[in-house]
Amino acid sequence: MTAAESDLPARRLAIHEARLFASARDEQRLRRPLDAVIAVAAIGLLALATWLLQPTRGFERSLADALSGSPAWLHNLWVAGYDVLALLAVLAVVATVVRRRWALFLQCVVAAATAFVLVLLVARSAGGDWVSAEHTLGIGSGVAWPAAGITIAAAVLLALAADVTAAARSLGTWAIAIASAGAVLAARTTPTGVMAALLAAVAASAVGRLVAGTAAGRVSREEALELLAGLGISDVQVQHFSRQADGVVLIDARSGDGERLLVKVVGRDVAEQRRILRGWRSLIYRDGGASMALARVPGIEREALATLLAEVH
Repeated sequence: MTAAESDLPARRLAIHEARLFASARDEQRLRRPLDAVIAVAAIGLLALATWLLQPTRGFERSLADALSGSPAWLHNLWVAGYDVLALLAVLAVVATVVRRRWALFLQCVVAAATAFVLVLLVARSAGGDWVSAEHTLGIGSGVAWPAAGITIAAAVLLALAADVTAAARSLGTWAIAIASAGAVLAARTTPTGVMAALLAAVAASAVGRLVAGTAAGRVSREEALELLAGLGISDVQVQHFSRQADGVVLIDARSGDGERLLVKVVGRDVAEQRRILRGWRSLIYRDGGASMALARVPGIEREALATLLAEVH
């Protein structure tokens, strides 16, 4: 047996263990008030941008005319960068079907439909007439405001952002950024059209999470065990797994040698909630409470130190 053949099972195992989705298939999904706030704020900003930035300013029209005269090969390059985003969104939806993530599939469908409706309404408000389906879907060759292709594809990727791994989330972010620049350079839209498209995508993705729920910031049992394994604690028997009101996960377990373990896992929701509470306290009370630290969960090191001191003494 050659070295390449001996490495084949390991390669197959690595491919099998490759993860796309960060959340478990049966993970509990909740509707967060934060998504409602994001949706309302994004729609409000989109309405304000439509009122202030339409009709299109002379500078943007001149910029679109200048870019439309670029060489054909360069124009095709920008269009390819613009189309990659749509391809990535389609692949993401297909992945939800292949992996049987039906809640995420519903989330994508709702986000795309909401983005379509928002583009239709904004284009109607900006132009005064109902636009064609080709214009709404962003497959036409004219200058669109907002950039419909970016809106629908970005809404799908943003809706899935909280449920995919960090690598997939980073890939989606870069794809949105490249497509936004490519849309302007290919004279498909204007800079303010990209801004309006991203606002509509943020609002649509938040609506999708509100309808289907989200597991963002919630640590599953399997993820907690993986975190413990990363710390060198692998042989663990979980006796009680509970989530507190502030989002902290408490695990009552026993190690392989029978020692009792009390594990506290802090997710993103905890950091967000504490930041909001500190901001609210700074507005209401004179002392302002704790400082607005940039760390996700400030004070966690002190809590760990206090626990160690209590064990020693």
